[in-house]
Amino acid sequence: MEFQWNQLCEEVERLRPKVIIRLVTWNMPQTGKIKINTDGRYLEQTGKAGIGSVARNDAGNFLFAFASPIQCNNHHVAEAIASKHAGKWLKDNGLRQDTIELDSMIMVDTLRSKNTSNPTLNPITEDIFALVDHTEATLLIAIGIPIRS
Repeated sequence: MEFQWNQLCEEVERLRPKVIIRLVTWNMPQTGKIKINTDGRYLEQTGKAGIGSVARNDAGNFLFAFASPIQCNNHHVAEAIASKHAGKWLKDNGLRQDTIELDSMIMVDTLRSKNTSNPTLNPITEDIFALVDHTEATLLIAIGIPIRS
């Protein structure tokens, strides 16, 4: 059987992963406001979870950040706890009408519908809405679409 270099090269090219380059930008909050970007992660392989947030003002200046390990058993709960901590920070600092931005589409859908079949998630989302109501905060998904304001 004769070795087919052309076929081999074509196969190698076909198997090469496609590189997708995407520009990701951060959109500033409204003048005089603060935006808190939140994230939560759960690693099933290790059973470890953590949350974090970064707050910036309308000029993009850093205000605060936090990161903390947490106890939970899935990614959605970690995302919810991160959002709850951001709302609590706004409330504790007497801030109103600011923005909390999250990147979990599951959390976005859960917060939009105010309904989840996850009994662990329900009390956390109720706390988030209470904090949002108290602070008049706006919740956004990462692409800037309001969940509820």
